Amino acid sequence: MVEQYKICISERLAALSSDLGTGCEKNVNEMWTRISDAFNSTSQEVLGTVRNGGGKRWLSPETLQLAAERKDLKPRKLDNAETTKHYNFLCREITRKAKADKEVYLQAICREVKTAHKQKS
Repeated sequence: MVEQYKICISERLAALSSDLGTGCEKNVNEMWTRISDAFNSTSQEVLGTVRNGGGKRWLSPETLQLAAERKDLKPRKLDNAETTKHYNFLCREITRKAKADKEVYLQAICREVKTAHKQKS
């Protein structure tokens, strides 16, 4: 993968340098934009997109499901009063469940620390 990236980026930069060397002066901002685009597009094609950690690890699947439902409902929340009420309910429910999930997560970490401390002693 590294070799493929090196080959692709060197080809793009070579094409870019030959294009810039045609005698027409470009301003620095345009040159920077073209070089940056070459690196970004090559990285995207060869390496792909890397997602961040996938969200909070302490959220339960139920809370994540409610968040997905709320995300789907958001564009339609102003359609009628019932949809708005349900959206607001989901917001409150997600907040409540997220607090409970975080508390469970922190308690589990505390138990692990206590267990490790007992084993060390």
